[in-house]
Formats: sequence, C-alpha cells, structure tokens
Amino acid sequence: MGLSPGTYTFAQGKSYVALNKYLVPDCIVAGTTVIVANQSIQKDFVLKHDGTLDIESSIKAYRGNRARQGFTEYYKLKVKNPGTDVNVPVTLTLTTPSTVTLVNSIPVVSGVSGNVYTYSFPSIAEREEFEVTLQFKINRNQNPIGSYIEYYTAVSAGISDQNITNNYDTLRLKVVAACDPNDKTPSLDSSLIGLSSLDYHIRFQNTGTDTAYTVVIADTLESYLKVEELSINDASHTYDFKVVDGNILVWTFNNILLPDSGANQIGSQGYVDFTIGVDNTLPEGAIIDNDAEIYFDYQPAVHTNHAKTAIVKWLSNKETATPKINLQVYPNPAKEVLNIKNGEAADLYFQLFNSTGFLVQEFSVKQNEEAQIDLNSLSAGVYILKTNKASYKVIVSD
Repeated sequence: MGLSPGTYTFAQGKSYVALNKYLVPDCIVAGTTVIVANQSIQKDFVLKHDGTLDIESSIKAYRGNRARQGFTEYYKLKVKNPGTDVNVPVTLTLTTPSTVTLVNSIPVVSGVSGNVYTYSFPSIAEREEFEVTLQFKINRNQNPIGSYIEYYTAVSAGISDQNITNNYDTLRLKVVAACDPNDKTPSLDSSLIGLSSLDYHIRFQNTGTDTAYTVVIADTLESYLKVEELSINDASHTYDFKVVDGNILVWTFNNILLPDSGANQIGSQGYVDFTIGVDNTLPEGAIIDNDAEIYFDYQPAVHTNHAKTAIVKWLSNKETATPKINLQVYPNPAKEVLNIKNGEAADLYFQLFNSTGFLVQEFSVKQNEEAQIDLNSLSAGVYILKTNKASYKVIVSD
C-alpha cells in the first residue's frame, strides 16, 4: 500500500473467510511504525491454527432460495474443514425432496438409498474443502408454484468435533415459475424475536450481448446488520473483498470473463453467499431490509430486489410444518420429559427455543436411537424445537 510519511499503528487484521476462523496471531506485531519519504518497509503478520477440530457441510443453490418449476437447477455441496487435519474417512450425506430428480453429480455418488445420497472422502486437511456440483430437475407436477422444497446435508468423521452445529445445513427453496436473474434472497422470510444472524445470497447474471470482464457487487448494510460478525460462506468465482466506510461490502470479480446468457446460460451466472450478524433486540413487527447493487464493466448499476425478513412473535403453520421424516417427538404436551426417537440414517442436532425466540437447550440424538430430554428446568409454555430437518411446536405443561 502507498502511505504518506508519518507514524502508523498496526493492528492484527481479520479474515472474513469462514475457512480462516481458527487462525490466530503467531507473533507480536509492533504497535507503531514510522515511515519516512521514499522508504519501503515490509510488515509480516504471521498466523497459525489454534488446533480446533471442526468440520462442516453446506449446500448452496445458484438461484439462492428459489427453484424454477420444471427446470433443472444447479447446486454446490461442500465439505469444509476450518479445523485442523482430519486423517480419518469423512462421510457426507445429502437428503433431497422426493419431488426432484438427480440429473448429474460431479464427483459421482458413492452410495444411494432412496433419496439419500452419500459421498466419501479418505481425509480432509486443515482449511481444505471438497466440492460436489449437482443438477436436480424440479419436477413440474409434483412441485406447485409457491410450495417449498428442502435439501439437508450432514457430515461425520468419527472425531471429537468441537462444533457440531455446522455439521448440518438446510437449503429451503420456494418454487417459482420465473425470477429476476440479478437478485438477493435471505435465508428466512420471517423469524421469531431474538434472531442473531441471517444468510444472504446475491445472484448475478450477464444478460448483455458480450462477455463481462469485471463484475462488482456493493452491499450497503443497515445499522441493525453487524459487519463485525460477517462471514463469507461461498462464491461462484474468485474475488477481491473489502469493507468501505465501515458498512459497505464490496466484492470485485476481476477478469471474470463472464459470458452473456445467449452464449452460455449456465456460465453467465454467479453468486456470493454470506452470513451477517443481526441486532437480536429487534422487536416484533421489525423488518430487516437489505438490497445490493451489481455493476457489469462500465454499465450503470443493476439494483437487486429488497430482501426482507420480518420479526414475528409466532411462526405460521407453514413455517413450522413437519416434513415427512422418520422422527418421533412425544408426548406433546409434555411435562417433565420429552422423548425424541431418531429413525433417520444420520445423527440429528436439535435446538429448543422459548416463545420469545431465545435458545434454552441444545442437544443431539444419534441415528436410530431414542433420547429423553429433561424439561424440569423449563417453565410452562410454548416452545419451538428445531432440527436441521424440521421444526416442531412443543407445549410444556405444569
């Protein structure tokens, strides 16, 4: 960087890339440095891994939280290891809706059981990731417009994983007939009070008549979105990133060579996906509203839609509807103990929220096992039990 002569203070930097979250400083950086005219100096910021064991899985769609009825949609499935080396086999499972059809998978699937697809990897090194690209046909007759479909991922390796919450991921898509090729979608349309973070997916497509050489996304965050809690989860292409004026997120895709949609429909698309912290004191009725601007070379900005999430006191029946999975939760209402029987072919992680949206318990239940959850510490009332596959309304009685 070019600096004017003077005295400068250096502080340890921060990476917004999720894979780097366990890197810590390995040396002490000098507090101040004096730079004189025409002087060139080098400052090394040495980082090391803190030794945390933590693998995670994720699934992203090129179209964000939407799927076009009757079309073949593209997805990216990932196993990431922000933790230290895992030198044992890693298994990734993907559970899909019964209303979609697999068209292609790269690499090929290791095993299939109904609508559960399994991938195996011999090991995964520190800060390494594996990627699976998938195509699914959204069958027209079985997916009416306005309905929702869900995909679930799970990763396991038989290690002492220090954060099992990110071993699972859910992709919930609204079925549409058409959608804007340059848009922004949130992970939730509505949430209980106490929401602390949101995922956003910004999609862009070159709908012009020639190749785009540079694409820039600028996203200005409102005051209730916390830039200090930003984590960039994924992107379709290599990018440079910076934060401008403390609240403007800027992704620059230099030399992206993005073909126009007439020449290459799939190749003309791209996206970024990130998680941002939210002010968890937002009251009922608040609307989290955010949009972005997309620039293609020297063309005027393309404005995305406004991605909105409403803060509500109660989730609707549609939002808390239970998918058809092999899971039993009883009795309901419950008094002292809640029984959970997991008949799925994967371990399930659960979170229990009270009526104001605050987390009161979290636990996991292994595949094909039953667990008893002690409710004696909870007051009577309505609770929301969430897993990576479903949500349940649970009543705790006196």
